[in-house]
Amino acid sequence: MFIWALLLAAAIFGFLQTKYCHKQLDKYLEVQEIKIETEAPSFCQVYFEVVNKASFQIKRRVIVRVYHQNLELGSKMLYGIFEAGRTKGFLTTVEYQEKILKGGENIDEVSVRFYD
Repeated sequence: MFIWALLLAAAIFGFLQTKYCHKQLDKYLEVQEIKIETEAPSFCQVYFEVVNKASFQIKRRVIVRVYHQNLELGSKMLYGIFEAGRTKGFLTTVEYQEKILKGGENIDEVSVRFYD
């Protein structure tokens, strides 16, 4: 029973440590230049750049979300490997899952964040 409790404590500690380390790595990464390249009724293409200010390589997941009037139309998760001191550009297609935009409706907000 003692070994099971010890393993559980180690697993919880490992989870918390990983979460803390990811938050510290976010200080070295900066998202820039977010813009919509193509907009259609059922999808859009979003371009953004991530700058790695650290002197080492960082691997992180990035989630792109697209909104219309506080409704999340769709999202896409990417996995990025960011080389030390470099800027990396991404062009991704986000397909709308909640609603198809009609004439005159546009995307109100694009969110690009690092996923824990």
